[in-house]
Amino acid sequence: MIKTLLAIFITLIVFNSFIGAKIEQPKKTTAVIGVLAFRSKNFEIIHSMGGFPQALLTPFYPEWPFSAAKKTNHFLANKVAVALLNLPYGSEVTKNAGYYGWNIPLSYEGIRSMMQELWVKPYDTIPTFSLKDVIARYAHSIIFSLTLIILLLMGFISKMRHLTHSLRSKSTSLEEQMAIMQEHEKSLRRAAGVFHNSQEGIVITEPQKRIIEVNEAFCQVTGYAREEVLGKKPIILRSGVHDKEFYDQLDESINTTGTWRGEIWNKKKNGELYAEFLRIDAIRDQNLNVENYIGIFSDITEHKIRQEQLHHMANYDPLTNLPNRHLFITLVEQILSFAKRKQTKAVVSFLDLDGFKHINDAYGHDVGDNVLRQVSHRLEKVLRQSDAIARIGGDEFVIVFSDIMSVKDVHPLFERILEMLKEPFVVNGTLMGIGVSIGAAFYPDHGEEIEILVRHADAAMYRSKANGRNRVTYFDQENMGQEML
Repeated sequence: MIKTLLAIFITLIVFNSFIGAKIEQPKKTTAVIGVLAFRSKNFEIIHSMGGFPQALLTPFYPEWPFSAAKKTNHFLANKVAVALLNLPYGSEVTKNAGYYGWNIPLSYEGIRSMMQELWVKPYDTIPTFSLKDVIARYAHSIIFSLTLIILLLMGFISKMRHLTHSLRSKSTSLEEQMAIMQEHEKSLRRAAGVFHNSQEGIVITEPQKRIIEVNEAFCQVTGYAREEVLGKKPIILRSGVHDKEFYDQLDESINTTGTWRGEIWNKKKNGELYAEFLRIDAIRDQNLNVENYIGIFSDITEHKIRQEQLHHMANYDPLTNLPNRHLFITLVEQILSFAKRKQTKAVVSFLDLDGFKHINDAYGHDVGDNVLRQVSHRLEKVLRQSDAIARIGGDEFVIVFSDIMSVKDVHPLFERILEMLKEPFVVNGTLMGIGVSIGAAFYPDHGEEIEILVRHADAAMYRSKANGRNRVTYFDQENMGQEML
């Protein structure tokens, strides 16, 4: 770039020097002496004098047209020139011609200029000049040009620096953006890895709740292939276990808080039910509009089964599958609370099998356990849905009847129990007969606490055994109260 500028600078100097020197080609004009003499056959008169026989081209040298004529003899032309120069001053000829004598010009500048214009010797060649002559003559122009060039160079350099700085800034910004993009790309790869390799099922839907992506764990748990669920709604997984109110509450939670979590039963492709712990989150954009819903779930079917087994073991008798003492207390509390609100009665009855010890001793515990299971099945048939039964140990059972107004309401139930248990039991082809002694206490007549009611019913049961067994005895506060003391 600098070399190019220097070349332009030198060219400008040389060009200006030619212009300043005014070295021009001869101008083809009618004012030029001699040119018209050779260019035209006839002379052009530009200065006429009355009475002079010759056409005059110039007022200074009237002999030139004659001398320059093509047919004029050079010797004759010289003689004419001498004669003209020798004309006496003040003669008639000179007066008629308008000449008054011949003198050496005061200045030859006009002649020199004319000869330069005519391009005649010694002005017929281009004069030589040196760089020093150019510098000496055009110093101001050169300084101005150099100053202008320097300013242009400074501006160019400043602009280049600014451009370089801008490019560096953009390059740095681009590098930062590329670094950010690379980091985002890594994050996306990690997220994709987590999505596809997660042990939890993941399903992503659009705002209209149509599935747009699922992972491998989802397919493994549900049995559906990815292509089978894309574009469909998760409703295809509903098991029918939950009612409409459950799903309404789920949707309301998502719409108000943006999330829902809990246990839910769904159905696999093959119709098998499974339990899952599900979390649903709404993903929103900057304007808080829902972009996607993401559901993440874990299959907890085995956990629920184990949980139910533990719950069953903790609350049910393993032999008869009836509620044990712990669950029975909870059920009775609910029944008594219901009776208190309805202002009705409840009956707590204590049952003890008659003759069961003989069966255990004679036939063994396996046979005795079989009899106990048959007894529990018969007792369950007598109960209403609002009643509760429990085996609290050995051959002892407790039954609570709810929504009872008087003894007349519960007595038929006890009679049915006595009749059912009188029927013989068959174990391994052997008929066996047992009886049952029953004691009963009323809520709230005989107490409001469960322990008190059970104790009163137990006392009444012992009165049944004492009175011949296989009967029902209702608690009598006056007589049995003293026996309990």
